[in-house]
Amino acid sequence: MQWKQAPSLEPGDPFVARLFGEDIDACLAFNNAPLAARVRQAISEESICIEAVNDKSRSHFPMKCALLEVIRQCHYRMKFDGCDQTYCISQLCRNRITAVCNFLNYLRYIQRGLVKSSAHEMYWEIARLRKEIALARLGLTSNQ
Repeated sequence: MQWKQAPSLEPGDPFVARLFGEDIDACLAFNNAPLAARVRQAISEESICIEAVNDKSRSHFPMKCALLEVIRQCHYRMKFDGCDQTYCISQLCRNRITAVCNFLNYLRYIQRGLVKSSAHEMYWEIARLRKEIALARLGLTSNQ
């Protein structure tokens, strides 16, 4: 309720620090730590792009996932704004990144005054999105 009175995404905010410590940082912890740090920064700056690899390029599987640093089928590639280099990523990594993006986008919508729901409804949506992050981190989806 305190955060809702003056929503902020600053790392020093106790609510935001707790969200990053409990959910976001754990979800974005990948074997390739330097690239994972870059992903986290790009998500904060809203400068990451993930796209599906087209069917013609899929004949080169398996590939090494840039974030996990293991051989996985990589049906997605990501890149950062201002950078031409692309990184092949697995479905698992894509799900983890998009879960975090969805969550942070919702918080940004609240911060910008775009969410007109009651505090009770916002709380449950935040809880649902945190659950999506936890499931993505475990390699699951809410449909399972």
